[in-house]
Amino acid sequence: MILFINTSQAEEATLLLDDGKRIFNHSFATGFNRTDTLLKHISVFLTKRKVETKELEGIAVVTGPGPFTSLRIGVVVANTLGYALNIKVVGIKATDFKSDDMLVKKGKALLAKAKNFQIVEPFYGRAPNITKPKKR
Repeated sequence: MILFINTSQAEEATLLLDDGKRIFNHSFATGFNRTDTLLKHISVFLTKRKVETKELEGIAVVTGPGPFTSLRIGVVVANTLGYALNIKVVGIKATDFKSDDMLVKKGKALLAKAKNFQIVEPFYGRAPNITKPKKR
């Protein structure tokens, strides 16, 4: 089974689960509570589908472009789960797919080529908007 994590949208996150026969979808509003909700939603989503984390064979995460915090949290969760479960993790840019089906197809192809666990990094799509310090 493969878990897909997409946090590239500002107000919504999407989880997909491919069990080899079907693709299950779970989207939820996140607002500013993404750090509090993503792991809870993953846990509930897997439990609802009667899937234990040890059954996961890989994780595909959308790496961007998108909002800084949203992407960072999605990528960190994917990397952490991948490391803890000793499974492959791959990143996919949001510009490389246009639908959930395309995301699944691309993720499966990348996971098939992946050798073992590697850290995935986010892609923000632009330079950070950091202001200059105020003069005292």
